[in-house]
Amino acid sequence: MTFQKNIITALLILLTFVKLEAQNNENSLKIKDGGLKLITKNTAVYIDKTNKLDIYEVSNSTMQDKFKKYNKDVFIFPPSENTIWIKFTISNLSNETLWLEAGGSYSIWEINFYTNNNTSNNWEIEKKGALRKQKEQNTPKNFYWFKIATKNKKQAKTYYLKVKSGVAIELPIYVGSYNSLSKKRIKFLCLPIFLLV
Repeated sequence: MTFQKNIITALLILLTFVKLEAQNNENSLKIKDGGLKLITKNTAVYIDKTNKLDIYEVSNSTMQDKFKKYNKDVFIFPPSENTIWIKFTISNLSNETLWLEAGGSYSIWEINFYTNNNTSNNWEIEKKGALRKQKEQNTPKNFYWFKIATKNKKQAKTYYLKVKSGVAIELPIYVGSYNSLSKKRIKFLCLPIFLLV
């Protein structure tokens, strides 16, 4: 009888993983070129009012139903002590490596980007934010850019952002090649010059 229980338990665990993988592929945003894309509407959000959850707890299958689809172009959150978790799934069908730009505002005190390069619970973390030292970041302090998907990685992959700030946050999320994000940044920086002329 114990052997049968073990087989049934193993099958239930296997079915759970198959279901989660199917959901990832179904909800995956398929990127076909390196052009700039606003993906905020393709994300889901969970507000952690305890400020205690880590990536292992948040990525657990029991938490996935607590994430709510976000339906606006820009995240707008009022001042809060809560931690905001943002989840999105991408399949890179392009021949370019993709990057993520999250906002670009000094109002983001801490922003962590989580990626998992295999199916185990082995999460890699990249930390940025206005309250972090520049030497801890590989891009300028107000550039919240994260390398996400190398070219032709067609498999759907889920990523998480953990955002914390005690002030109001306005956070659009873009995906594109390094070149397309750079062009957007240059236009943004040059706009005030054109307005003065």
